[in-house]
Parts: sequence; C-alpha cells; structure tokens
Amino acid sequence: MKKIYLFLLLLPGLCSGQSTWTNTGWTSAYSLNDLAIGDEGYVYVASTNFDGSNYIPKITRSTDHGAFWTDATPTGLPASVSNICLAVKGTNMYLGADNGLYKSTDGGSTWASSSTGIDVNSTVNDIAIDDNNNVFATAVSFNSSNLKYTVTIYKSTNAGGNWNAVTTAGITNSGSDMQAYIAVKGSNMYLALASGIYKSTDGGSTWTSSTGYGGSIPQSISIDDNNHVYITTTAFDGTNYIPEVYASTNTGGSWNKLTTTGLPYGYAYSLLGRGGYMYFLAGTSVYAASDYTVATAIDQAAANNVATFYPNPASQTLYVAATVNHVALNNTLGITALEVKNVNSSVDVSAVEKGIYILQGFDVNNQLLFSEKLLISK
Repeated sequence: MKKIYLFLLLLPGLCSGQSTWTNTGWTSAYSLNDLAIGDEGYVYVASTNFDGSNYIPKITRSTDHGAFWTDATPTGLPASVSNICLAVKGTNMYLGADNGLYKSTDGGSTWASSSTGIDVNSTVNDIAIDDNNNVFATAVSFNSSNLKYTVTIYKSTNAGGNWNAVTTAGITNSGSDMQAYIAVKGSNMYLALASGIYKSTDGGSTWTSSTGYGGSIPQSISIDDNNHVYITTTAFDGTNYIPEVYASTNTGGSWNKLTTTGLPYGYAYSLLGRGGYMYFLAGTSVYAASDYTVATAIDQAAANNVATFYPNPASQTLYVAATVNHVALNNTLGITALEVKNVNSSVDVSAVEKGIYILQGFDVNNQLLFSEKLLISK
C-alpha cells in the first residue's frame, strides 16, 4: 500500500508541467470572487461579506505585487450583491454583479451604474477589455418557464456608456450554463462555459469550439502577456476540493493541465498574469508566481505530449484523442477495472463503479502516452 501511495504522489509531476505558487500572506474572511490587475500593476481582489442581512461588496488592493494589502471598499455600490466580477484598464474600473454593472473613474473610490442596454434580470459574470478599450461582459439569465439559462455577451465601445448584445453564432446554448467567463487579447476572444470552450477571431461575431479541454466546469479564463490562455477549475477527489489550472500555448488549439504546487485544498477562482507576475485566487488567499515559472510549466506540459481525454469526472462516455489506441483503467489498489483496445475516440465507462482511478493511454505500439487521475461519478 505504501508503494501505491508514493506512485500517486509522484504521478502529477510526471504527467504535466509543474508550477509553484506562494501565498502572498493575505487571507480573506470574506467570499472571494475575482481578481483584476491595473495597468500600473496594482492587484485588486473583489469579495463579498455577509453581514447577517446583505452581501456587502468589498475590494482589497495591493500596490506592491501582493506584499501588502489595503482595504479599498467602494462607495456607490448597491447594498447587497451575492457575487461580483472586476476589470481595470487605465482610470476606468468596471464591476459586475447580480443586479447590474457599475463603473468607477477614480480608482474605485466611487461608483455609478453603467448598465444601459444590459438585461436587468441577468447576472453579470465576467468583464474583459481589449486593446482598443472595447469592454465585453458576459451575463446569464434564468427563464423560470422552461428552467433554462441563457448566456449573452455584451459589448460597449464607449467605456460602458451603453451596451449591445454580441451575436453568438456558433455557440451552443445548452440551457445549463449557469456561469460564463470571457477573455480577450488582440484578435482572439475566448468564452468558457460549462458546456464548452469557444474562440472568436472577429470580435465575437462568429465562434468555433475549442476542443481538448478535459477539466471540470471552468471558473475563469484569462490571457497573459505571452498569449498563453488559462482556465481555472475545481476538481473533487471524493474528499477534497482541488484547484486546477489548464493552459494553452496555441490559442486554444489544445490544453495541458499544470501541477499547481503550493496551492491548498479549496475552490479555484481567478488567475491573472501581467508584467512578469502571476496571481491566483484560490481557497481563501491570493497566491503568486513568476510568469517565467508558469510559462516553463506550460512548456513542460506541452513537451510531455499528454493525450487529451474528457470529461473528468466521467460517468457514461470518456472521449480520448485520436492518438490513443488502448486504454487501461486501474483503481487505487492497482487492480484493472477496465481495459479497451482499438479505441475509436470514445470509451464506455458506464459499468465502472464510482471512485478514483488511474487512466493510462497507449499508442498503436503500446507506448505509454499518459497516466492521469480520473474520477468516475454516478
């Protein structure tokens, strides 16, 4: 049993790039929501505090890369919001909530409503700003008559003065997407939903599906200065919630999972990188790493040529990359629960009992392509 434990402990480092994160020393007693980085490098954390009656929005700021944090609680925001997102560019700050979108032009000291054109019955989930100062916001509304969710992307060309819905041709509206996250840099825009990852190269007019992401439901998507794209998510191993990061170096063409050394058990929230620094809002704290450390981890993960499989957790069907010819699914005791040869893009796992397994994939020459943890849920 001891040997098996050591094997599982070392496995992530063998299968993906390893990025190391350090706690900045700031811990929140509030519900963490989002991260933002200003042009000057200031880091902002958006959170909410329940006072017994209402959820009170709170902003905390660091001007020295996370070494010291100060309260920047704003005025002019509504009395109660249950979830907030934040974006900063130049002198403008934007904050989205479950009751609208707000803007500040004085560093977050005061705020005013900036929701003209946005459905008042929707919740603003995420905000992104492109190089031309166009502002994009995702909003999700719930239809009580058919019990489905609708995702809308809004765009403002006048710094939040008014908003217009962006045509989402190519995006499948599953009706179950409760969250929607957006990132934009240059000509590339990304949308992360529970039902899939999408990319647009024409300002959001048309979208195509980005395949190969094998993580759980996305909880943020972002792009760093080197055009690396990141998705954060939270996995559950049957006992603990584990923050995870998936990265793409080829504009969403493929995704690699990074081993995130230094992060605690708990939920993953935002990840952002700018000016040589990376920040990750996870658990109850902000963690930092250099962009060089994370970029190296991405390169290592890509070099490992880890074959893609998804979803994880899986319950019925597991999809694998075309290079996989043979898969073996072993439980934590090393006993093979399932073995399939001559795989044709998918594997039926419906008969496998609920639990944690090690999934191994092999090519036609029986060479090991990957060995990853897989959770079977029912």
